[in-house]
Amino acid sequence: MERLEQDIAAAIKRARLTHMWISIVPLGVLAYLLGVHIFPILQEQRADLLIFCLMAVLALTAFLTLLGYGVTRQEAEHVTNVVRETRQALFHILAACKDVATAGSMDAIVDRIAAGTCRALKARATVVWVPSDGGLCVAGTAGAREQGVKISLEAGRGMAGRAVTAGRPARNVTLSKADKLVDDALGIHTLHAIAVPMTGPDGSCAGVLTVHDRRDGARFSLSDLDIATAIGQIGAVAISSARSQAQQQQACSMFPALISRVIDDAYLWPGHSPNVERHALAIAEELRLGETFRESLRLACRLHDIGLDARPSQERSLSDGSPDAHPSRGADMVASMEPWGHCVAFIRTHHERMDGRGYPNGLSGYDIPLGGRILAMAEWWDEMTNPASPLRRFSEAEALEFLEKDGGSTFDPPIVHAFRDVMIRQANE
Repeated sequence: MERLEQDIAAAIKRARLTHMWISIVPLGVLAYLLGVHIFPILQEQRADLLIFCLMAVLALTAFLTLLGYGVTRQEAEHVTNVVRETRQALFHILAACKDVATAGSMDAIVDRIAAGTCRALKARATVVWVPSDGGLCVAGTAGAREQGVKISLEAGRGMAGRAVTAGRPARNVTLSKADKLVDDALGIHTLHAIAVPMTGPDGSCAGVLTVHDRRDGARFSLSDLDIATAIGQIGAVAISSARSQAQQQQACSMFPALISRVIDDAYLWPGHSPNVERHALAIAEELRLGETFRESLRLACRLHDIGLDARPSQERSLSDGSPDAHPSRGADMVASMEPWGHCVAFIRTHHERMDGRGYPNGLSGYDIPLGGRILAMAEWWDEMTNPASPLRRFSEAEALEFLEKDGGSTFDPPIVHAFRDVMIRQANE
């Protein structure tokens, strides 16, 4: 940007010098010829009137030359100011792109749109409105004295609503009663404003950006409107993308629960996967594991039996160590689905044993991922103690006694101890 401004300034300077030489040098030559050669001849012939006319023409030419130079200088300065303003506008638009691109959530996006617009236009306050229940509501503000205020506008009301209805940006709009109520709620006093509808890539309304007063008190210019419109379009794309991503995440979070329910009802017993999830997360919380790990563990619990075949559940038991391809098959299925890939290792190893006698790979000890060790403990408990399980062997007390005698051959002792503490605490509550 700085190099561009320097190049344009140099070009303007060269234009000024060129105009000066083109205008002044011929004028100097003309004055020389008139004064040295023509005027003496005319004086000898006593042509005073002609001399007077030539002098008037020379004076007028000099005046027009100087006037042209002054106009050229003013135009050059105007071009310089336009270039400077354009550079600043591009800088602010690029900064807004960078800020919005690094925002992770919808709240962060609207806050950065508001803050970026406020900086770019040197505005007192900016507000980002998003569609809600057929109208508009405030999603983010910058510069307002009252931050975080929840304000709603009915469809078509206020300058934000009118911008949506008109479908085009407006500057220095006339304020309505609804706008004054918004001012009172936000703690601002608007004299001049810009309202820009934020239209998404599909043509839908992603929101409205309103800008309230320049800090220098001036009215908003067309350049200000262009900058606000550009930032509004950037924000519209970011908001639309964030909404699509949120919808995808919601769908991805719903499918595992649905899959686990179908698998439980078809092959196992109702509530198996939710029980496994509840026990596994209780262990993770007891061990004070991080939220990211717990989210992966939750997803693994819901999908851990996705690779099951159609054999009767009585033929499948985690405790007998019988070979079964469903951990590998399920892990491969989940690995092909990018949003779920982070839990593949937990699913693949949830039938491994600490003594290496598990399957599918015969891993032992701490070669088994922590998520797989926790999932194995949680599934065994529901399998062995749930009255609905056809594989039930123990009461809860008997199962705890069995785990004490296991001595770490099947399950990780720290995980067993954490689970035992959870069960004891729940029994005492």
